[in-house]
Amino acid sequence: MTREQNFRTSCILQLVTYSGWQNIQHFDLKKLPLSGFPCFSFDLGKTTYTHFDLTGKATAGEQEFVVTAYYTLPLRGIDNAYLNHSDMTNIIERFLNDPLYIPPSVSPGESYRIERTMITTTKAPVLMLGDTRFVVSVSGKYVFTLF
Repeated sequence: MTREQNFRTSCILQLVTYSGWQNIQHFDLKKLPLSGFPCFSFDLGKTTYTHFDLTGKATAGEQEFVVTAYYTLPLRGIDNAYLNHSDMTNIIERFLNDPLYIPPSVSPGESYRIERTMITTTKAPVLMLGDTRFVVSVSGKYVFTLF
């Protein structure tokens, strides 16, 4: 399994277990059925190599990722929406930052080790009065070693 596949799979499975949310692909929020909430999507981003040996071979790096959680608050006020946004953000932050996510062990034949995750940003809530479907987006990166 490649490093990206291994990280994505292990992180998704552990977040499903920790949060109780289901994993979905990016979805139009208005078309997502109510039975699908709460849920989340997980996307990998840019990889940056941070260390190199004397021959120029990459030996370590980090890759960005984004966890986007989707939730509903039918017929609720804006104060409840902010409170729930904070609660949803806290679940993702605790999972990544405490860290409750446990990197997969190195299997025979693999040429990498996933070290840890770090939170980099959390998007500010965009909550409009009358909305009933909301999104929380937390960005992070994971650090890896290549051998």
